[in-house]
Amino acid sequence: MCAIIYLWTIQSTDNVYVWLNSYKKLMDLSVSDGSKTLSLKQINSLDFEMPEKNIQDEFISLTRPLLEKREQITRLLNKIDSIKNKIISYDYNNYQNRNTNISDVFDYMSGNSGLTEEYLYSRISSTSEIKYKILTGSTDILNVSLIHQCSNPKNPSKRIKIFFGEGIHVVRKGKAGHVNYLPKDYYTLNDDAYILYLKDVCDYEISLKWVIAQYKNTFQEFSSSSDNGTWNMTEFFRNVAIDIPFYEEQMKIVKKYEKIEQLEKSMKQIVEKINNIFQKQISY
Repeated sequence: MCAIIYLWTIQSTDNVYVWLNSYKKLMDLSVSDGSKTLSLKQINSLDFEMPEKNIQDEFISLTRPLLEKREQITRLLNKIDSIKNKIISYDYNNYQNRNTNISDVFDYMSGNSGLTEEYLYSRISSTSEIKYKILTGSTDILNVSLIHQCSNPKNPSKRIKIFFGEGIHVVRKGKAGHVNYLPKDYYTLNDDAYILYLKDVCDYEISLKWVIAQYKNTFQEFSSSSDNGTWNMTEFFRNVAIDIPFYEEQMKIVKKYEKIEQLEKSMKQIVEKINNIFQKQISY
């Protein structure tokens, strides 16, 4: 807490030079100390070099544009996130079918009960040829843990359920009803998530990215309104029906979202590069 307050105080001043260099020293201290917290005594023990004002000004003239650029990109990323959360209006001309029950299109896989962090840690030594991405209630599917197909925590005579293919990750508990597209890969999941996937025998040609783009609000409609809501899979499959346009028309929507996502990815890479620069103590 002391470190956070201290950094906030520095960053709230106009002395960018002090902020950049003290930030790096504090981060180095927290890592070398092996603790996630810093005491006031540790902070007070640090020495910071203070060059002449003209050197500081020259230093700031070099670094401030990066800070300003990062702030501009962050604002744009917020706008992109707002756009992604909206449904693009589009008048489809041709349909494969109208008012199609979702259960005629999708199957689902529920989570492995008892697949907790503690249990996964105890199975680190388990080995198999393939590692599976663990889906949870987190909306971040890019930074997930991996696990071998270990024994089921509730029934050691069986292996945990696994999934290989393309699907839709649905958060069951937490940010309930949030959906992510899953490219073809190896997955498993705990009790806080579901995977939806197209039936082996499906009469329609469907893009899962299109389903997410056009029906993400429908998924969220079947979530409880509490802070720690739960997604109701049973009611979703029982009540939801969708209109399915021809695949070519679906892809027109998908390509619009892909352009937005590509722009978002490029901007995040720029922000990451700027952050990496500021995590280093700049020699001057």
